[in-house]
Amino acid sequence: MLLEAASLTKPIITTDTPGCRDVVDDGVNGFLCAVKDSTDLALQIQKMISLTTEERATMGQKGREKIINEFEENLVIEKYINTNRYYYRPN
Repeated sequence: MLLEAASLTKPIITTDTPGCRDVVDDGVNGFLCAVKDSTDLALQIQKMISLTTEERATMGQKGREKIINEFEENLVIEKYINTNRYYYRPN
């Protein structure tokens, strides 16, 4: 869902875990919060609310740019193929 949200230019709040932190650059296209920390989640939500409409729009646009530059379908397929070349050994 994070990839979809970012591709739709939505700023994101998510947990600071592998996978999530690959999509969100903290303070750039969203905010990361500590895992299982409702106080930190509330803080990140407050930070998002405190942004101006323009700042949130810029954050969303940076998220879309990240998706295009790092997660575009052909890039992901190429990385997958190149990774599997190291593990696949035909008989």
